[in-house]
Order: sequence, then C-alpha cells, then structure tokens
Amino acid sequence: MWKDFAIGHVEAYLALKDSQERLGFLRANAAEGLPADDERADILLDLYYYTLQFGIDKAFTADKLSVLFSIMKTTFLESMREFLPAKASFNFFRDLLLKHSVQRPPFSVGLFAQQVWIIYSEHMRARNKERDKLKATRHSYRQRQDQDKDAQ
Repeated sequence: MWKDFAIGHVEAYLALKDSQERLGFLRANAAEGLPADDERADILLDLYYYTLQFGIDKAFTADKLSVLFSIMKTTFLESMREFLPAKASFNFFRDLLLKHSVQRPPFSVGLFAQQVWIIYSEHMRARNKERDKLKATRHSYRQRQDQDKDAQ
C-alpha cells in the first residue's frame, strides 16, 4: 500500500533525535533514485529531510508524512527523467498533492485537507521564489566579476 515508506519506517524515522541520524536513515532507506555522486546525493537527501521536517513541523500523522515523502520523491524523479522546467515540475507536484486531497475512490484518496494543500503549495512556491532570487544574485555577481576582469 505504501509506495516508499511504510508506517513503521516513518515511526522509526520519527524516533530518531538528530538530523544526522535522520539523514543516515534516509540514505539507507530511500536509496532508489539517489545519484552515485555523493554531493548530489546529499542535496537530494536534504530535499527529502526538509520535506519530512515540514510535515513534522505541521504535526502531520505518519501516513501523511509517508505520502508527502512519496509525492516529493515522485516529483523529483519525474522532473529529472523528463527534464521538466520549474513551472511544469511544480504543476506535476501540485496535481499529485491534489489527488491526495480529494476523496474520490479509486482515483484519489482525501488524505490532506484543503488547508494543508494550500499551505504546502505556498511553501513550495516561496522556495521557488527564493531559488530565483539566488540565481539572479549569482548572475549579477558573475557579471560584476567579469566587468572587474575586463577593467584590469
């Protein structure tokens, strides 16, 4: 029934006390789809860790944490497989979350309330805006470096 983490796995994860233990748990139990490159794998594990941390902070139950993790993992893997741009990736994520917010068996299960759907969607949208600002700052910094090199 559970795609990536059974309820027992989520409960074992929740019993861990610090971030290093939890990241180790994710490395051992979410290895499918992890890049062979350790640096890239660490970045992906951070995504998974902070996804679960968001759910913990919002007091999600174990079943909701399991589904949230699977939604994020599926979104990431699909986005990488299809080379989806950010907007298409977000739409894919939003559709998966929506499918788990509406009770319409056998097509969807109403696990998340509409308020949770809105909160997490806004959270992801804000993270995308932060990423865009960071990209703009890097671009501006690189342009300034190039101008300084040209001036010398």
